[in-house]
Amino acid sequence: SPQQARPAALTGTGDPTVTGFSNQTVREIVHVSIGGTALRLHLSNAFSQHPLRVGEVTVAAEGSGAALAGPAAVVTFRGRRQVTIAADGSLVSDPLRVPVRPLENLAVSIYLPGTTGPTTNHDLANQVNYIAVGDHAAETGGQAFTGQAYSWFYLSGVDVMPPPAATGAVVALGDSITDGYQSTTGANDRWPDVLAARLQQSGRPMGVLNEGISGNRVLGDSVCFGTSALSRLAPDVLHQAGARTVIVLEGINDIGFPTQPDAGCTAPNTAVTTEQIIAGYRQ
Repeated sequence: SPQQARPAALTGTGDPTVTGFSNQTVREIVHVSIGGTALRLHLSNAFSQHPLRVGEVTVAAEGSGAALAGPAAVVTFRGRRQVTIAADGSLVSDPLRVPVRPLENLAVSIYLPGTTGPTTNHDLANQVNYIAVGDHAAETGGQAFTGQAYSWFYLSGVDVMPPPAATGAVVALGDSITDGYQSTTGANDRWPDVLAARLQQSGRPMGVLNEGISGNRVLGDSVCFGTSALSRLAPDVLHQAGARTVIVLEGINDIGFPTQPDAGCTAPNTAVTTEQIIAGYRQ
């Protein structure tokens, strides 16, 4: 689920979610649930005030570190390799006919030729991602990727064309427990990952979409922890390809944040009642 960059005062010095990119390539490692015969990528510029120039996008199976397991396939958007995404906009790629194995890690490389400013990102990736200066999206080797980051940037989804036996997708809408806070970096052991593996083993595989944001609330927005679950329902759940079931696991932050000082990432710490939280669930 995409998020806005945190205010600079609430993050560490040099955090790439805030500083952004200029003439750099980000190689992002993502774990898919279901396998299939083709894929398409979703890019989001939802939380930027400026258009985003995308110079090149490629995808391949992850190798070791920043290296790829094989040659990178070029991703196009309406037949073009270079595109601009409007401020507050998003884009879906053309279908790419490549085999995708269930539960595999993909490396999506995005070359950003211009100066992006603060990014649209997903703050907690629980995954090492890689940064290089210049356009290295098509390179199989990882030597140029000397920087690291622990967030995802601009990439908001991977759709896979599944086999006929697949029965749609489950969307996990939640907070830090769903997002995978304190799970092992790079191990893909968030509970939605475990669910995806169990569904794969069942013989009736389903896609599993992790739409958790650490610190998220049912009712309130946050400058650090995303917009409310109510406002995320349409883009993060209802508009997802193949979505048939949603698992909602939220509310603890609605209860807990008002006990904290009304400042920083948890602000505004609006006190809510039991009835308001229940009403949010019913809505």
